[in-house]
Amino acid sequence: MQEVISNWDPPQAAAALQRAAESLTLLRSQIAPDLLPLLDRYLSTLQDYLNNIRPESAAWYAKNAASQLAVLRSSTCSQLSKLDAERESLRSRYVAAPAAAQLNVRAESPTH
Repeated sequence: MQEVISNWDPPQAAAALQRAAESLTLLRSQIAPDLLPLLDRYLSTLQDYLNNIRPESAAWYAKNAASQLAVLRSSTCSQLSKLDAERESLRSRYVAAPAAAQLNVRAESPTH
């Protein structure tokens, strides 16, 4: 998402990020309940960015719109990077645990 925000033109970025937000919304019913706050922070960050790049927003019409957009992009990418780091730190809880469980099952399985 940071690549899209940093490098794409705002209209194309908005379309791609809107699709990403819709995909994240669909995930809400499928993820572990303790991951919902993280997902909600991703959605909130994306929605804030999308709200602020709309042509009718104050940031868009500001006298220095280009620098406002640069600040918005930087801030949003920073927030997303922090969320990515948090997600990565949680990954071991959800990825390593099933792998360890599989190892235990294999170790307990009778060999033929």
